[in-house]
Amino acid sequence: PAGYITETAKPITFYMDDRGEIDVDGDLPEGWTVNGDKISFTATNEPVELQITKRAPDNEDGTEGKLLDGATFTVTPVGNTTFADGSPDSVEMVTESGTARITAQLMVGGTYDITETKAPDGFELVEGIMRVEVDEHGNINPIASVDDNGAVVGTLPPAGYSRADSDGDGTPDNAFEVKVVNQPIEISLVKVDRDDTMSRLPDATFEIVPQDDSKFADGTTAVKQFTTGDEGTLEVSEQLAYGNTYTIREIEAPYGFELIEDELTFSVAENGEISAVGDVPEGYGIETDGVTISASDEPIEVGFIKKDLGENVLAGAEFTLSGTFVNNETHKTEKLEIPFATTGNVFSFAGMNYGGKEYSLVAGETYTLTETTAPSGYELVDAFQFTVGTDGNIVEAGDSKQAAEGEEGFMISSDQNGAIVLTAHDTPIQVTLEKTSSANSEVVLQNATFELYH
Repeated sequence: PAGYITETAKPITFYMDDRGEIDVDGDLPEGWTVNGDKISFTATNEPVELQITKRAPDNEDGTEGKLLDGATFTVTPVGNTTFADGSPDSVEMVTESGTARITAQLMVGGTYDITETKAPDGFELVEGIMRVEVDEHGNINPIASVDDNGAVVGTLPPAGYSRADSDGDGTPDNAFEVKVVNQPIEISLVKVDRDDTMSRLPDATFEIVPQDDSKFADGTTAVKQFTTGDEGTLEVSEQLAYGNTYTIREIEAPYGFELIEDELTFSVAENGEISAVGDVPEGYGIETDGVTISASDEPIEVGFIKKDLGENVLAGAEFTLSGTFVNNETHKTEKLEIPFATTGNVFSFAGMNYGGKEYSLVAGETYTLTETTAPSGYELVDAFQFTVGTDGNIVEAGDSKQAAEGEEGFMISSDQNGAIVLTAHDTPIQVTLEKTSSANSEVVLQNATFELYH
């Protein structure tokens, strides 16, 4: 019958005994049954079966990957082939518990194309179409790869398709099972220093949010967070679904770096590659492999300079800057009091040398700048506190207030390149001497001459 193997039942030898009942010569061959009336047979044909088993890639220990639900395939008759019911129309198969099966529908001698039309959520679509042929024994034999127009493009099955061989002995588990392996959708993000892209940055936290009607592979829409590891990378595996759109934004920058203010919106293609939706904002990039996002952070850079009220630069002042700093090599934070001296140039609070190591400011932290030694001839300026924002800007903190222009104290400004500069204005030491009469202190005496010794 259509949809069944033609040579299932082997020939049988029998004779009728003196009671007119069937007596089989030897063992009853498989596929034959003597009915209860002892005068009739039933010959059973095995149906042609096609089973598709859907799996993730093999595990690291060599065992088979997990079974995958929700994959959709179409089976399409080729040429004059039909299904057992005479229909030439495609049949859809959906994996449940990792498998999908059709029974007694394929024809012996028929040719069919198998195409994955929907991958399991979180996995790439297997590209290519596998053409199979059903032999007289019901074996499903791959014979070619074809393109969307049905033209043969290779004699081997497309990548991802194979005969099921769970024990790895090179012999198919059965005649009717096809194994299809999907690669997970995996994207990575690499976090780097914008001034040195070879420097990878750990401890940056990002969140990914589905846009519009998009969802994650598990069907949820709630925000997911990911943090870069010691190597400055993070991996997002089996989380995203192709055909969906997501936005990624940085919510916590690495210590010593500014937060990227903008966010990147991207879509996921069937092959797992991503592409930007709209413009790629500053600080982000999509690399040529199509699955890697680069995110570069600007180091927090604050300059400091010492001047008098006439805007003349002063060298020789000594300060301590106290607070929580990040070690530029280990990316760990420490509470420190770092001393430094002014040289007449802008002193940078990024990469300050202390104890043979370099330290920088941390966003969200508050610092106290204290002058311990004023330049010769100048007064000490009061201590000043400031807090560093996620954008790298600083603002006065605690009881500290910026000085008005032309007054002693600290001022926060930007140079012509937009860099933040903290300026301390010092007042010269001034001594006023008044000569009066010893008989009457209200009488001021003029033309007295004095000598001042050091």
